[in-house]
Amino acid sequence: MISILFVCYANLVRSPAFEACVKSLVAKCGASEKVYVDSCGIIESTSGQQASSRMVEIAARDGITIEHSAKVFQDSFFDQFSAIFAVDETIFKALFEKEACSKWRKKLYRTAHFSSDDKRDLANPLEGEKSYLATWNTIKEQSSAIFTHYISPQL
Repeated sequence: MISILFVCYANLVRSPAFEACVKSLVAKCGASEKVYVDSCGIIESTSGQQASSRMVEIAARDGITIEHSAKVFQDSFFDQFSAIFAVDETIFKALFEKEACSKWRKKLYRTAHFSSDDKRDLANPLEGEKSYLATWNTIKEQSSAIFTHYISPQL
């Protein structure tokens, strides 16, 4: 089984949106039983909170459901997941510098790794519809690239 984890700061906006988007792509090709997708954040203070209602609403317009309660990254995730995708360079560095990561660094990617603009970070959206929509569009593009270049070849 392929197992993928998306990590952002609070696990309220970006990583739950990636999780839902990739799950949708996997389901469309009938591979839900072969691919496990999850998400988390690097801070504990938001643990248990629901995903951003604004991002939930925007994803729903594309027929994608985000149902998620925030949780915090655990070092054991390095063992449990085939690949771990950080949404930006700050999150990537925070994970890369963890001692537990030392033997699993080949599993760690940025979400932009497989996309045409692989240097672009995915910043947290500012308040406002336009910002959230731009973030969602980037998430869809990067999710598609992850599906095409990482997941699909392993199915």
